[in-house]
Amino acid sequence: MGQRVVSVIDRVTVFPGAAWVTRLARIAVNARSEVALVGLPPALEDDTVQIAVRGPARAADVRITLEVTGADDAGTVDDTELHQRRRALAGVQAELAQLRRQLDALTSLAAQTRGERDEPVPSWSDALGARLALIELRAAREPAVRAEIARVERALEEARQALAAAELRRSHATSAQLPPGSVRKVAELTVEPETTDGGVGGEVELVVSYLVPGARWAPSYVVRLGAVDLRLELRASIAQATGEDWTGVAVEVSTASPQRWTELPELPSLRIGRAQPPPARAGWRPPPPDIDALFTDWDRTFASRRGPAPTATTFAELEQMEKVTVPANAPMQQAAPPPAPAMSYGGSAIPDMMPMAAPRKSGGVFSAVGGLVAGAAGRLERQGGAEKKKSATRGRARSVPADDDLGGDADLDANVELTVQVDLLAYAHLRMRGPREDGRGKLERLGRTEIWRTDSRAAIAVGQAVARAREIAGKAAPSGHDPAHAMTYAFAFQADARLDVPADGNWHNLALLHRVTKVGVRHVAVPAVATDVFRVASFTNPLDAPLLAGPVDVYDRGELVVTAHLDETAPGGTVELGLGVDPSVKTARNARFREEATGVLRGSLKLVHEVTISVENLGARPVQLEVRERLPRPAANEEDVEVHVDRVAPTWEAWKPDTERGGAPLSGGHRWRLELAAAAKRDLHVDYHVRIANKHELVGGNRREP
Repeated sequence: MGQRVVSVIDRVTVFPGAAWVTRLARIAVNARSEVALVGLPPALEDDTVQIAVRGPARAADVRITLEVTGADDAGTVDDTELHQRRRALAGVQAELAQLRRQLDALTSLAAQTRGERDEPVPSWSDALGARLALIELRAAREPAVRAEIARVERALEEARQALAAAELRRSHATSAQLPPGSVRKVAELTVEPETTDGGVGGEVELVVSYLVPGARWAPSYVVRLGAVDLRLELRASIAQATGEDWTGVAVEVSTASPQRWTELPELPSLRIGRAQPPPARAGWRPPPPDIDALFTDWDRTFASRRGPAPTATTFAELEQMEKVTVPANAPMQQAAPPPAPAMSYGGSAIPDMMPMAAPRKSGGVFSAVGGLVAGAAGRLERQGGAEKKKSATRGRARSVPADDDLGGDADLDANVELTVQVDLLAYAHLRMRGPREDGRGKLERLGRTEIWRTDSRAAIAVGQAVARAREIAGKAAPSGHDPAHAMTYAFAFQADARLDVPADGNWHNLALLHRVTKVGVRHVAVPAVATDVFRVASFTNPLDAPLLAGPVDVYDRGELVVTAHLDETAPGGTVELGLGVDPSVKTARNARFREEATGVLRGSLKLVHEVTISVENLGARPVQLEVRERLPRPAANEEDVEVHVDRVAPTWEAWKPDTERGGAPLSGGHRWRLELAAAAKRDLHVDYHVRIANKHELVGGNRREP
């Protein structure tokens, strides 16, 4: 396997349902060597593994395999041991049943009502002594029986666990299953040193990243009020069952979907002038007509060395073959340009357009997805036993001639685009046959067991690990969170410090970051509805990202005031949080009403209302008070009703609720805004009258105030 290297988790990005994990490892590279990054979780997705090298070296030939550890540590179990375990469990169960019958008999001991008997009635002292003896018997015997029952119950649980462990070990030895946690994935790669001014190679850092299912997060907040400032803490409730604990890692949470397929649109250019042929599409070319002809020089040079066909040919072996010097007297042919090989899927060759290999860059990212090929293969459709290929042009589909019609030097239309099946894009599952094998130069799709180079038991264990990880998706959301909430845009939040998240599948509430911003606290009262005065805190979102919907705990001077729900707020938006009732601010509303006959012939009726609102601040600090009031409004089609304001002291302003925040439509709303000093009291006045015809009456009564 080569040099075994243990990496540590450095950074984790938690998505809805998955996590992107980044591990780091340091090694010394002085020559070309094989490296195995061990201890990776079995649930990771092989196609997402990426390897980067920081330092004077480069990585190549990434392969994901399985490693079974500790599968035989528990040993095997025979039928005799299982029989003994079952007998021990049955004996403990029988003992527990007998003790419970004794306890039932003790609890049923009680003085019985004496029926009609011929014996003389015992004396009072004898009856009392018998009752006391019965009570003493129960008091002395019952605690001992209960203690014995507790001991036997513990022994019963131990016997059950011992039997379950024996049955599990027996099932592992006789079935295609391995113990949980005994299978880990390994990333095998080849590391080559590079020449620098200081020499060849040196100490480098390997960075391995991969996507693993089994992680979720939900936002929550803590608000701590100060005199003029507010401290906003963003928290994340994280649950993960990825198969590895995150200890001291840099955590980032994101609302993006890690595997959503997205294609960038191609913007066509509109030009004025003479028509030009479309440019050739880079990266695609037709396969050669005869793949075996590419190996003519190799066969001529190494024909005498050709031995039995190996089971596989690695990239390292192919590169070593390329470095062999050809004898000078060997006849040579003009080398053809290196074409892309044909593709085989399901045992059938697909001689379609193939991608050109992408160049490797020093210190760049080398992915297991692109480690074998750098593009996609064509889609094969069989109709009537004949192979037909389809390719799409812009806006229309067109067919490509068959192999016999193409010819050796046929060029395909530059506008032809390739249409591929999704399963043919699984590059990490492809393998190219070596020069000593039949069907060489062609790609084949491998099964999981062939890729991992293991047996079916390990593959089953991996499937079980993936199933356990994906159970997190069905886990109930924490209290106060909306599980159906979905973000329109993708945002990420980076934690200020490194965090610990165990892989137990439970919710863990962790503090990510905090920001300090200005806050304004005001008091709002609606005396016509209730005499309570409510405190409201307003502040601006201090983050560059939106505040997601979630629960918020509000603290005032170290004491929990209220737990509320925070609505989604855009960056720079205003947040309002209700802080509950302030008992130190009091309101009282008094209204007086009278009717007057008016008009030339006293044909009108004037309904006079005089409202006085008294507000008082009993606290030790001044408050900003907002008192809301509403005037009656005539119906839209009512012309015989008039409403006039006679006096307002102090001046008020028109007010309408913010319907975007869930406020109900309101007409006739007004409010006073004033500062009420400590231990101060003030009266607010509004006088208005309603004029109606003398023969009419308002629906619900002429008196508009209670």
